[in-house]
Amino acid sequence: MKSVQRAFDVIDALWKLDGAGPTELARTIDIPRSTAHVYLQTLASTEYVVGADGTYELSHSFLSMGSRLKYRNQLYQVSHRSLRVLTDETDEIVTLVIEEAGEAVFLHNETVQRRYRVA
Repeated sequence: MKSVQRAFDVIDALWKLDGAGPTELARTIDIPRSTAHVYLQTLASTEYVVGADGTYELSHSFLSMGSRLKYRNQLYQVSHRSLRVLTDETDEIVTLVIEEAGEAVFLHNETVQRRYRVA
């Protein structure tokens, strides 16, 4: 299980560093450079990390996963139409927020759709 925790340490470090090579990553999370390289290569094989020119960063796979989580959420499923109606009626942005692990998670913003006429 330590390897799973370490993989998340790598992901967290890549986020904080806005990308890194094996040397910088190893220094940041205090592991050997060779170990950092193995983790980066393994995460790259999952497509959650992408690398180019010796620098690795998080991929947009996290964004895709997060989006799918939103649409799978039951509260979102039952409320998204009502959010749109409320936005249309009030001409205000409506935000759906849930609590997870003691933190507020902004699940959805329904924005005002302004219509402009070109004369």
